[in-house]
Amino acid sequence: MREPVLRGAPRLKADVVAWASNSDGELVPWAVVEVKRGSIAPLAAVPTLNAFRENLGTADHYAVVNGDWYKADRALQALERVDGPTPPPHGADGIIRDADLAPPVGHRLGESAVERITEAYLLSLMSREALWDVRRRDVAALSRHRRWSEHASHPVIAEAVTGLLGARIEGDILDPFCGSGAFLWSVADRAAQGGTSVRLHGRDINEQAVEIARTVGDSAGVSVDIRVGNALMDDLLMVDAVVSAPPFGLRLYEPHQLLNGSTTVEMEPAAVDVALRHLKPEGRAVLHLMGSFTSRKSVGQYRAFLAENYRIAAVIGCPPGAVPGTNVASTLLVLDNAAPGKTFAGQAGEDWATQLLPGGALLEAAMAHIDGDLDPRP
Repeated sequence: MREPVLRGAPRLKADVVAWASNSDGELVPWAVVEVKRGSIAPLAAVPTLNAFRENLGTADHYAVVNGDWYKADRALQALERVDGPTPPPHGADGIIRDADLAPPVGHRLGESAVERITEAYLLSLMSREALWDVRRRDVAALSRHRRWSEHASHPVIAEAVTGLLGARIEGDILDPFCGSGAFLWSVADRAAQGGTSVRLHGRDINEQAVEIARTVGDSAGVSVDIRVGNALMDDLLMVDAVVSAPPFGLRLYEPHQLLNGSTTVEMEPAAVDVALRHLKPEGRAVLHLMGSFTSRKSVGQYRAFLAENYRIAAVIGCPPGAVPGTNVASTLLVLDNAAPGKTFAGQAGEDWATQLLPGGALLEAAMAHIDGDLDPRP
């Protein structure tokens, strides 16, 4: 690879990195080559060669000065003139198991066709587990990318949404506004950890977001069905759980009829309605909504309908920063297709990311009420 950018050494630039198998049959960066021209000593290449060895564990290190090859000793303190690179002792067949050896997503966006082909080949040599890790990190990175932030969710929110599903991580799980699929991939990870079987379903109106989600889903290790579509109009299957972050602040072109018989042109109540319509009995929906959903007068009648007909298990407020690309407050809403009951109400503070991660105080308190035996708050 010429001038590669790798996750394990994102700030390092070598002229050439060559790959080969190690003694375990794992494909790794094996040799680094620095090319110099003019009246320069081969030792001038040592700082770069040493940096790659420290970061990626490369075995062979070369300087090519005006076409002449020099190989460094194991201590990287001297270079000896050689005819060319030494063939790797274990050959060049193997599989990449380290996700840190993949190029970062920021490098792949907008790069040349040759670089994309090279990187695609590198990714094709990765184990499924490593490729899944790579693609999961890329989805997380999209939340920080201006072009894609509206189709991605903050990784901590994705973890919290999955955590709030509790024991419902099993069977068919739907995200009707899936974007790049962050919530579904978090579900896949949690299902793998718990040894449960899930079938993931997603819809999104944005074709590029669906293409990204499908690419990630290919490495998920579970059944994944992601399609382009409009969840407000499409026929969707009945599922065991719904997770979603519908578009914030969107107004619909046409009114959507809600379960209580009223209509709305606001996305949030329409999205909640879609989730409930497709939940099996005792199913659960965890939705990330605008914070104003809990207080907006235009949604008051529908909120009352929800409280009278479903279990509003939890309402958790999140401060600005939890929604990529915006500075608005948001709400995590947990709804069960079950008889009404008491609601856990919580508000995350400035350390919301800590509070909502697995083991975080707010998440643990919410789950103690949602699926536990502790006395809930009124």
